[in-house]
Amino acid sequence: MNKIKKLKQLPLKPSSFAILVSVIGFELVIVAIYLGSILLTGEPYPPFDMNGQMTIPSFLQAFYLFGIGSIALILLVTEPRSKLPPSAGFKLAIAILLLYATLDEIFEIHLQLDDWFAGIEKGDWMGIYLGVFSMTPLVWYKDVRRLWRVYRQEMLIVLLGLGLLIVGGLGAELFKGWFRLFVGLLFDHDFILFFAEKVRVAIEEFSELLGETLILYGIFLFVKKRHRRRKFFQSSPRPT
Repeated sequence: MNKIKKLKQLPLKPSSFAILVSVIGFELVIVAIYLGSILLTGEPYPPFDMNGQMTIPSFLQAFYLFGIGSIALILLVTEPRSKLPPSAGFKLAIAILLLYATLDEIFEIHLQLDDWFAGIEKGDWMGIYLGVFSMTPLVWYKDVRRLWRVYRQEMLIVLLGLGLLIVGGLGAELFKGWFRLFVGLLFDHDFILFFAEKVRVAIEEFSELLGETLILYGIFLFVKKRHRRRKFFQSSPRPT
């Protein structure tokens, strides 16, 4: 039996789902405080404003993005010649994109870019960002395919997180005009229309938080399995 077959038979240690559930629970608390404060006072409590800059939700998203980018950078530095997927180019691209996204989440750089580049509106940058992030797995398709073959469970969690991030986050932003029109056709009370928009923001931001949480969790499992894989190959006796 070769090493790969032995590796597949290794029992996986139970992951700490309690941490994942606790983090998601904290994110739901943020949503509850955000919407509850609007219902009580008409305005979101500033530290928990899900549509604000440099708030708890904003810093939490930045922390997730920084964590993912840092893991890619650490793997790039500690494994410069590793034959295990992903390649150095893929890790470098992920590190650059996610560390930039961290700064953008904190300082909202994309809101300033339309002032620097004539002819490009604020909404156009979302399409540009989405295009750049979508091109990454296409350019490094071989890395994605190898990761899928070796780390399928972890990839499924990451893909689920990406799906929530794109469909829930970007989708809620791209179709907010249709949402407002639909709510306006059903209700004509000003506060209901106002609160419905805040609910849409909460859905968008929570989807992004949850998506990034699952991505970071999937990458944590990937690093954990990678470490066990390396230890297994180092401890296995070489054939004579």
